Amino acid sequence: MCIRDSIQHERLVELVEKSFGSAPAQRPSGLVIPNTEKPYFTPSVMMVRDDEMANLNVGVFFNAPSWNDPDYYAFLLLQRVLGEYTADKYTGHHLNSADRQYNTCLLY
Repeated sequence: MCIRDSIQHERLVELVEKSFGSAPAQRPSGLVIPNTEKPYFTPSVMMVRDDEMANLNVGVFFNAPSWNDPDYYAFLLLQRVLGEYTADKYTGHHLNSADRQYNTCLLY
């Protein structure tokens, strides 16, 4: 449910029961849920060069260990070394504005 305005809790419960009250609590037997297998991870690198692009974007992805894996803390260290990227935290407001980047380069 998505509630847009203020509403009394009792009224909300009434609407939810009316809309979803007949939904079964258990999954029906014989129901097949597709795509439940774990995806096969294939490490690879794809590079595309386009000199016309205004910005460079790089993504690095890892198959991270779970919290109870012996490599969990080593991965946290790797994550700390690589750092994080938050555009508004480490860069100026013009980072993704191609015209501002171009004009800034022309000034110098």
